[in-house]
Parts: sequence; structure tokens; C-alpha cells
Amino acid sequence: NNYCRMTRILTSYYACRHLPDNAFLVQVSATKPKGFIADFTWTDVMPDYMSLVRLHKAGLLDNTQYAEQYTAKLDAALSQISLMLHRIKILAGERDIVLLCWCRPSAFCHRHILAHWLNKHFDVHIAEWQPKSNYCTISLF
Repeated sequence: NNYCRMTRILTSYYACRHLPDNAFLVQVSATKPKGFIADFTWTDVMPDYMSLVRLHKAGLLDNTQYAEQYTAKLDAALSQISLMLHRIKILAGERDIVLLCWCRPSAFCHRHILAHWLNKHFDVHIAEWQPKSNYCTISLF
């Protein structure tokens, strides 16, 4: 096996053409591409479209304000997120878990905030998927 197994939970985006083989795909965005089928839709961690996404896209919330409000939402749902994270791990079995949304890796994105938050609260060491690096991942924080 020529894989560098530094983490089992990864983040990526829908347009990534080379996700890990047999990955357990978790939708963490409020919307998804037409025809995309996730293995799990994690509604607890989705940013609220009206109060966060729309205002951020319109320039009415800067990145810091968005991150603060999104983190507050996660903090308020800590126990539910803990239960769902456990459920996702059970459902995935030995498969790699990939948290997916729309944004490219270099863009400001809630999935990076989510990864940092999950690592802080659950010590899961989430990293962004790097398809050209033969599965070795980079740390987001």
C-alpha cells in the first residue's frame, strides 16, 4: 500500500475530479450539484443560507464576521454534532470520510472553519484532500 495515512477525515469540493477511492461522501453545504448523491447529508453543520451565505456573498458580512457567526452555530449544536460525527464514522466503516461543499481549496470556506472546529473539539485531525500527492494530506491549521 503506497498511501500516507495521516487522517481519515478529509475536506474537498464537489468539482474535485479525483476524490479518494470508495470515499464516504458527506454533504456539508446547504445545496449540492444536480445529480450528486451523498452518502450522508450533515444538516447540523450547514451554514444558514439566509443569515450567513447570502449576506457574505453580498458583502454584508466579512470573513471574520461569517466565521464568528458560523462558529457560534457550531458551538450551540455541539452535542448533536458529536452524535452525528460518531454516526458518520460508524456508517463509513473503513472508508475515508470526505466533507464536501462548493468552494475550491484556496477560497474562504465554511468547511475549513468546520474542519478546524471539529479538530479542536474532537481531535480528529481533518485535512484538505490533495489528489496529486498520492493521498498525503496537508493540515489546514
